[in-house]
Order: sequence, then structure tokens, then C-alpha cells
Amino acid sequence: MLPLQPLNRLKISARIWRFALPVLASLALNACRDHDRPVDPAPEDYCHAPANQEGHPKAAQYQALLDSYVQKGLPGVVLLVKTPRDGLWIGAAGKANRETGEAMTRCSLNYPQSIAKSFTATAMMMLVEEGKVRLDARISEYLPQRIISAITNADRVTLRQLLQHTSGIYNYLDDEGFQADALANLNNPNRTYTTEEYLSYAAGKPAYFEPGTAYKYSDTNYELAALIIDQVTGRNHADMFTERIFRPLGLRDIYYKNEPGYPTPRGLVASYANDPRDGSLINVSNFQTRSVRSFIGDDGLISSAYDLARFVEALGKGQLVKPESLRQMTQWVNTYSTTPNVQYGLGLYKFDTPYGIAFGHDGDGLGAGAQMFYFPDSGVTYVAFTNIGTFLPGPAARLFQRELQADVQRLAFQ
Repeated sequence: MLPLQPLNRLKISARIWRFALPVLASLALNACRDHDRPVDPAPEDYCHAPANQEGHPKAAQYQALLDSYVQKGLPGVVLLVKTPRDGLWIGAAGKANRETGEAMTRCSLNYPQSIAKSFTATAMMMLVEEGKVRLDARISEYLPQRIISAITNADRVTLRQLLQHTSGIYNYLDDEGFQADALANLNNPNRTYTTEEYLSYAAGKPAYFEPGTAYKYSDTNYELAALIIDQVTGRNHADMFTERIFRPLGLRDIYYKNEPGYPTPRGLVASYANDPRDGSLINVSNFQTRSVRSFIGDDGLISSAYDLARFVEALGKGQLVKPESLRQMTQWVNTYSTTPNVQYGLGLYKFDTPYGIAFGHDGDGLGAGAQMFYFPDSGVTYVAFTNIGTFLPGPAARLFQRELQADVQRLAFQ
């Protein structure tokens, strides 16, 4: 199985975590006001994903599996599995919106969260192929001095080190000031962040280590990568996503800044977190939407399962970047994780599993969880979503990140 996500994400300090508990509890009291944005259904005549093939041999087993995980506590879940032997299966269980009763469907739009990093790295490799950037050039060649001078290590870090998280640059999500502000504004519908604000939480902070000497996941790396694409192309990096990835692959149910309806397109699920007092579900949709629309490079996507699967499969089959670029993206470094057999490349994780190597990415937020992996040796593609938060400690993270993943893979490779 793919192991539980390596401990690379936000590590909330003990002091801030104690503060988070009453804030999340208070959010439950206001939950009726936190799903005021409309969540329209995504009927079949609106869905661009192909229908499941007639008589899929494992359709009933996959569906029963998803139903069981809703019974275990996930409000909703979407699963896509594609294998050369069995073909494509996309299914769902539970609710996309518990308040309205809307069912989760194979067409439902969810939050990929950090899977956006794979798109940013892919766009960057396109610029490498065009000779507009060099992987082993320092990022100071591409970013203005006002940014470089504010962030420790930025004057010595290469683009490769940025994309593979070996820069040592401080992760703005680790900053207690950011954590306290984000948690204090869970109920504030007007609080969004600019890229400059995010970077300000990393400004002046000590680096974790000297560039290239270790690995530590840092969302700041990908905020900077997005800015590099902006600087080099003279346009917003979202244009590269739309014009160089979404449109050539025919992706019509994926959104990143440019697409009409963003950040609340039709078919978007409602988002939930566990109440720390009793484990019941709190609707955190407004916070989820506000935070995702603020992120650049490291997050910010909304997508169907099918469009993520099409992306990772196309990447693995050389349909987006040249073989040399994919080789660079899959030169792995040790993540020094407590979870064995996990490595990182350029915007991609590699997992050694009982079924062979898988690469791709995962993502988690206050109200979402996502996984996207491709097994290059067997040609198997796996995408899963849930609309409950998986980055805070709790049963949802265990169920989605570890147990569902393991069960699906055992079934897919039978």
C-alpha cells in the first residue's frame, strides 16, 4: 500500500493547537452560516468524464468499498481506478453537501490541494525545455531582489532545489503568526491572503539547513516557483496551466484562477472538519474556498477525479514533457520521513509499494483530502477525494490516507 502521508505538511505548534480547539468548536456553532455559498449539483448531462464501461468486473466491489468508508465516517468520497486489464471505473459515495442532501457523484468537483505542485513543476519543466530557465541556476536570476533579500537561502538556492524541497527555505505555514491568524479568521468571510502576505510569514526566518544538504517540505518553495513563471513569461502562471496543460489534454472540469466560475464552480462540494469536542462534522466551506483561492503554485486547484487522472497519466506517458524532463522530475531524494520508501522529485512523490513504484502527489486541507498516483510499470492510475479535512490529526486522515488507499490497491491489483 501507499503509506500514510509523510509528515511534511503543516505542523501546528502545541500552543497554537490548544488555541485551534476552541476556535474550531466555535465554528460549529456558526456552521449554519458557513455553507451560504450555493453548491449546485453536477448532473450526468453536465459531466465530461466518460461513463464507466459496461460490465466492469469490479464495479460492485469498488462501490461497496466506498459505501463502507462513508459508514466509517467520511462524509463523501470519490474514487477513480484505471487498469489496463479492467478499464476505467469512477464512483462515489456519501454526500457532496450534507445540508442540502446533494449526493457525491463521479462528476463532483473537489479540492486537490498540494497536487497543484505537480502542475507547477510540469509548467516549469516546459520552460526548461524552451531554454527560458535552467534547473541548476540560482533563483536569484529570475526573481527581483526585494524577494530574494527577504528570504533566507533565496540568494543561494537553485530552481531544482526549490522544486525538490531541498532549499531549506522556511515554510510560511509553519509560522505561528500565520497559524494563529488563519485560525482566528475561520469565521471571517472577508479574510483572504495575498502572495506577498504569505511570503511575509517566511521573511527573515532562519533556514532549516544549507541548500542541497537535506529535504524539508516547504510550501514557500512553490509560491516562489509560481512567481518565477510569472517573471519569466511576463504573464500569470495560471495562463500556462490553462493553455499548456488543461486545453491540450481536453480537461474541462478543472479550475485554476482563469476558468469561469472559479473559485466556486458548479458541482463544487461542501467541505467539512471534525468538531474537536465530539467528532461531529462542521461545515468549513467558506474557509476552504477562501484559503484555496489565495494560494498560488503550492495549491489553488479545483478538479474532477477524471481530469486529475488524465493529467498524471499524460505526464507519465510523456504527453506533456519530453522524456528528459520526466527523467529530471523523477530523480528522487530521500524525504527523511518516518514513513519508509517515500522519496520526492520535482513536484512528485515516489512510493515503493507491494505493487510496484507509484508517483504523483497528495494533498490535504482543513476541509479536503486528495490523492493522485500513477504506476508506470503496470499502467494503473488512482485518484481519490474526500470532502473532510485530512491535515489535522483525526480519524478522517487515517481512514482516507491509509486505510482506503490500501484497500483500493489490493482490489485494483487482484
